[in-house]
Amino acid sequence: MKTKPWYNRIEMAMMIATFLLLIAIGTANVLTRYFLSYTLQWSEQTLRILFVWLVFAGVSYSGYTDEHIRVNALGIVMKPETAKKVVFGADVFTVAFGVFMTYQELLITLRVWHTGQTFAMLPMVNKAILYLPTFLGFMGMTIRVIQRNVEKRIREKHGEEA
Repeated sequence: MKTKPWYNRIEMAMMIATFLLLIAIGTANVLTRYFLSYTLQWSEQTLRILFVWLVFAGVSYSGYTDEHIRVNALGIVMKPETAKKVVFGADVFTVAFGVFMTYQELLITLRVWHTGQTFAMLPMVNKAILYLPTFLGFMGMTIRVIQRNVEKRIREKHGEEA
């Protein structure tokens, strides 16, 4: 079995690390609140930031694994050649949507960065850290959908030649 190249494991590593941090911080907060009657004041905002990073790492990963939201009902009732074209058209639409959203999220992230806003309980952290994963997630999804389609075409080409 071939191992995946390092760049195909980035999102999964991010999701695992982020999830483990979510569990550790959430558990620490519950334990300190229960046993010490003390709440980690920074934990709620940190958990929210980590959750957003986790979700958008998943958005990027779903583009590569072909598990992003898409209506597949038409592909079920159509002939295989037609269904293939419809799926490709859906991927083209997904890429176009991804490019649009990447651009929009970049504008939002930069706008928030330049305002210098920070979190109340994390005064050293710029609020752009909460918007950056949306930009990276949509950009990653767009790149991954293109990558998946290119790899699929290469496999088909080699399959015909073999």
